Amino acid sequence: FRPAVGSRISKTPAEVVQIINDGLERGTFVDGTIDIAIRQDPTIDAPVVGSTTPGKLLWRTSSWFIEKSTSRSDTISPARHMIHEWLHVAGFMHKRQNGYREDVAYLVGDIVRQILTELAAQKSDASILRGPCRIRSPRSEP
Repeated sequence: FRPAVGSRISKTPAEVVQIINDGLERGTFVDGTIDIAIRQDPTIDAPVVGSTTPGKLLWRTSSWFIEKSTSRSDTISPARHMIHEWLHVAGFMHKRQNGYREDVAYLVGDIVRQILTELAAQKSDASILRGPCRIRSPRSEP
C-alpha cells in the first residue's frame, strides 16, 4: 500500500477491509462511499482488462472486456474488475515479486467473485450470475 505521502507500507487484512468499508481513496477523507469513474478504452488489448494510475479516480477499462461481459450478461467479472481497479485508486499496488497475482487487488477481486458466485448458487438466482449487465459509456462533455 502506498499512502498519498511516503513510501510503501504493509496493511493487515483487517486494515484492507477497513479501507474498503470507509471508501477511502488515496489522499481523501473517509466518506463511506467507494467512488468509481471508468473510461472505456479501445486501445487496451487482451488479456489486459484495465489500467489505473495509483491514487487517481478515473481508470480505463478495455472495450473488449466490456463487450464480452455485456454479450454474456456477466455481472460478476465487471464487479471483480471494479474492486480490483478501485483498490489501485485507494493506493494498493501490484508487487512484481509476487508475479502480480498474489497481491491485494487480485485477492480481493477473487473474494468478490467467490462471494457473488456462492450467492448465485444459494439463491438459484441466475440474475446474479447472468443478470442484465448495464455498462454505460461516459457522457460526452458539453
